[in-house]
Amino acid sequence: NAIAHDAQLSGTIRSTRPETRQRLIAGLERMCRAFGEAYQTQIELTFSPTYPPVVNTPRETVLARQAAMSVVGSACVLTQELPSMGAEDFSFYLERVPGCFVRFGGRGPNTPNLPLHNPQFDFDEEALVVGASYFDALARLALRETHV
Repeated sequence: NAIAHDAQLSGTIRSTRPETRQRLIAGLERMCRAFGEAYQTQIELTFSPTYPPVVNTPRETVLARQAAMSVVGSACVLTQELPSMGAEDFSFYLERVPGCFVRFGGRGPNTPNLPLHNPQFDFDEEALVVGASYFDALARLALRETHV
C-alpha cells in the first residue's frame, strides 16, 4: 500500500446564521487537532472568505410580500419553507442595509419543471413583465409607507 505524503481536502461551509458558521469552524478545528494528535500528523485548516447568509429584514419582507400579492395574487406568492444554501451576492447588501431577497419563477405554462441551470430550461420572458410590475408596485408601496 502506498500512503501519500500530502493530501488536500476542500469544501464549503454554508449556514443560515453567522454564529452557526463559527460553531462549525470551531468544531472542525477541534477535530483536526484531535486527528493530528491521534495520528501524529500535521493538519492545516484554512478558510477563505465566503458569502454570508441572506437574512431578510422583517419590514422589507412584509413590503415585498404585499407588493407581490398586489401583482400576482396571494395564491402565487410562495414562502420558501426551508432556507436556501445557495451562495448569493445579495447577502453582502443585507449586511449593510435592510432588504428582502425575492425570487421570481421563470418557467412558462405547460413547460417541464426543470432546474434553473439545466440546458433544457426555457425562460419565459413574460416573467420580465411580472418583475417590472412587481418593482413598480414595491416602489409605490414603500413611498406611500414613508409618506404616511
